[in-house]
Amino acid sequence: MHIPIAKPLRAILADIRARAGKVRPGDDLWPEQAARYQEKGSGVFSSEFYKLILAPLELVTPRTKSHKSTGNARSAKRQVNEVSFHSLRHSFVSFLRSTGSNQAVAKELAGHARDQVNSLYTHVPEDVLQKAISLLPQIGG
Repeated sequence: MHIPIAKPLRAILADIRARAGKVRPGDDLWPEQAARYQEKGSGVFSSEFYKLILAPLELVTPRTKSHKSTGNARSAKRQVNEVSFHSLRHSFVSFLRSTGSNQAVAKELAGHARDQVNSLYTHVPEDVLQKAISLLPQIGG
């Protein structure tokens, strides 16, 4: 997947790359983290984000157990938190859509395989809904 990087972040990453020494185009900036991702997936990073950033900033309550479901798969429910690394993905897709990007662009940038999944990530803010209503033509007297 190829995702363009915003200019401010590109400058930060270019600086990191310059300090890293001989890094060829296409090389991972953080090879150890890339290997962890390949081995364990994104869940480990989401858990660390929660534990190392969100909880210490008191944006969430510290977890006392794993956030994943345990026990019988039929009766177990996954703990969902309003603030998480995952919520950043929802915000990203929603901001894209609110600023006029179409579904195909939002889907591609978020890495979603299906339109249905992308739609679940789209939350339209009240002010955008109000603006849409205000653009409707006046009817009647």
